[in-house]
Amino acid sequence: MERSKLREQLQLSPLFAGADTSGLTVRERSFLPGQTVKDSLNDIPCLGVVIEGLVNVFSVAPDGNSVLLNRLERGGCFGICNLMSEDPMETVLVSSGNSTVVYVPKAEYLLLCKSNVSIAMKYAEVCNQRLLFLLKRISMLTTQTSRGRLLSYLILHANEEGVIFLNGSRDSLASALNISRAALYRELRYLSDHGVMEMRKSSVRIMNRDQMMQMLYEID
Repeated sequence: MERSKLREQLQLSPLFAGADTSGLTVRERSFLPGQTVKDSLNDIPCLGVVIEGLVNVFSVAPDGNSVLLNRLERGGCFGICNLMSEDPMETVLVSSGNSTVVYVPKAEYLLLCKSNVSIAMKYAEVCNQRLLFLLKRISMLTTQTSRGRLLSYLILHANEEGVIFLNGSRDSLASALNISRAALYRELRYLSDHGVMEMRKSSVRIMNRDQMMQMLYEID
């Protein structure tokens, strides 16, 4: 893809929306399913913006167990948490399916923030949203019951229409929730039978969010 087109793709991310990116160095890289996605390119620390596909973000424990923290879809960005630090990310990013990422050197983005207050404020806003999301994710992961974890996940990942797109198999969802496949199927059936959600082929639709929230509070 031409560099000018790549710079246009950066507008997909709130980090760059409305910014003059004509002076930025941009690089494109494609990833196959299962490939690790790094926050550097040619040993240069970079911000990354997903322009095609999906990138999963995992936290990996010392014993090797991994937990799905987030899914970066088109416009999702990474490398922002250690923008001003040389410490490496504590997460592992893995391409789900075929995906494409646009890279921008962190040093250049920092200069853009220093010269443009509105861009710096957008960066702060994105960091704030990411922090709130992770706090909610931690709350979900510390929920002890299978139903509580599923309810938290559905509430957290629903879009404005109450739809949660399942990017992967139900086995992948069970792994993300750290529950067994049997437990996931049992809880999906329970919530469906009680009319709070509707299961579709590759998505879930919340039918009664208030009742779903009440179920979660009753568990806690």
